[in-house]
Amino acid sequence: MREDWIECTIKDISKIINGDRGKNYPSRTHYVSNGLPFVSAGNINDSNKLEKSSLNFISQERFDLLKGGFLKQGDILFCIRGSLGKLAIYDLDIDGAIASSLVIVRRLKSVEEKYLLYYLSSFSIKLFINEFNNGTAQPNLSAKDFSNFKFPLPPIPEQRAIVKKLESLFSSLDAGVADLKKAQQQLKVYRQAVLKKAFEGELTNSEMELISLANLTTLLGDGLHGTPKYSDSGEHYFINGNNLKEGKIILKPETKRVDKSEFEKYKKNLGNSTVLVSINGTIGNTAFYNHENVVLGKSACYFNLNDEIDKYYIRYNLTTKRFLHYAVNNATGSTIMNVGLKTMREYLVPVPKNRIEQHQIVKQIESRLSVCDSIEQNIKESLLKAEALRQSILKKAFEGNLLTAQELAECKQAADYEPASVLVERIKAEQKSPADNTDKRRKKAK
Repeated sequence: MREDWIECTIKDISKIINGDRGKNYPSRTHYVSNGLPFVSAGNINDSNKLEKSSLNFISQERFDLLKGGFLKQGDILFCIRGSLGKLAIYDLDIDGAIASSLVIVRRLKSVEEKYLLYYLSSFSIKLFINEFNNGTAQPNLSAKDFSNFKFPLPPIPEQRAIVKKLESLFSSLDAGVADLKKAQQQLKVYRQAVLKKAFEGELTNSEMELISLANLTTLLGDGLHGTPKYSDSGEHYFINGNNLKEGKIILKPETKRVDKSEFEKYKKNLGNSTVLVSINGTIGNTAFYNHENVVLGKSACYFNLNDEIDKYYIRYNLTTKRFLHYAVNNATGSTIMNVGLKTMREYLVPVPKNRIEQHQIVKQIESRLSVCDSIEQNIKESLLKAEALRQSILKKAFEGNLLTAQELAECKQAADYEPASVLVERIKAEQKSPADNTDKRRKKAK
């Protein structure tokens, strides 16, 4: 770190504001169609932008009952529960409040907004998060720990110069990343086009007959509607729809375990012909059963296929837009979707005349999608390399090594240049100023 920088903490250069988690915390029943935004981590997308179309709203009356967590335009939202480290600018010109998954970082005037944003998205913050994460089933970070994260503070002219150089360096990098992500989306479109043609019989010139899933299976059901007795030393796992992924059952470190007696009590008749699909919450995750020691939860639908039906053929069909549209359109529940077993049984599958043609269709699908898989892997590797380059540049910036000697000399000629040791004292004075002691405005809902 440069000699005219100092190392301080996040709380030294900003105001950290927690939300109200008391008795007046809004539940879904308090949401209204028009009101003040009630922002959660789910409203922040992977590009660190506020997804305004997904916002929930509370009434002015409910807002007035809250005791903290009030948003102002320009505040930084930082996720401290779940997807730790997601962040976004609150850029709405209307009051709002935060859910328990977020804290507000209200920047003081002596810190450049984009400098702070870049730092909060750097690998240094990820390291601090890993150190202070105190969650078990769900990642969790206390506001107090977050406020004590270290922060490299340079003079204001250097902050501006660093931001300017970062934006120049990232402009071409961001364009390349955008092209890669566009290619990813095009691959998804191509995959669905392949599947559509496959199940319309176009890839093999097959004649298709629509047959209900009930008539293609010997057994169709779902898992336990309840909670088994867990055992940390159990050798069997209690799984749900989120354990199903791309044809496999994924046993995660946090997956609950049960002992043999619970397994015997709740086990289902699963075998080599069993296909699993998620029908509650996230719809359409799929897997084959490969003799894993598992008890199924209610969000996992299972069915055993007739001998003349190829399980790979059926699983591919369950990944089509046609099935997903059918499932979603017939699902119940507004906040958590649920596809009933009756709906699953009535789903019409396009099936060719015999199993040989099913094999041929699967072969045609896999020959085309294998090319997609290879391209997809190359794209993922390129995105990882781009992110590694970004983090390398940010590391250099926040160690004080990004600017050239000439750029640093120009910074020292700026009218507002002062060493960070002087700047931090001014920031402390700003923190004590009564001008920003309130975080609650009374701008009415639009």
